[in-house]
Amino acid sequence: GAIRGSMTRAIRTLTVNEEPLARRGLRVRLARENDFDVIGDAEDGPSAAAAIIALKPDLVFLDVHMPGFDGFDLIKFLVEQKFTSHLVLMSGHDPMFLKAHKRSSTIARLTTDRAING
Repeated sequence: GAIRGSMTRAIRTLTVNEEPLARRGLRVRLARENDFDVIGDAEDGPSAAAAIIALKPDLVFLDVHMPGFDGFDLIKFLVEQKFTSHLVLMSGHDPMFLKAHKRSSTIARLTTDRAING
């Protein structure tokens, strides 16, 4: 991982999105920042769960709208397993954020398009 200074390390980050372009775009944006070390990415809930278990990221950029085992299923799994990774919920589908706000303590939202394009 990237180490900055003597006492500060970069935030170990995982991106989860079913769209390869979205994952790549977010990875590129985060790479521009010294504060982030993108340690992996996943395209669906099961691969994200496996990556989180194996890599133990500090922060997960999570698309909540994925087919099958979606972001909400992953959140439920993480809570049950008592994982402490911080989550940034993302979606290109605004109705998914209404669901996210009702089911979690989400304070802010980040659309997938904004994460990629600024």
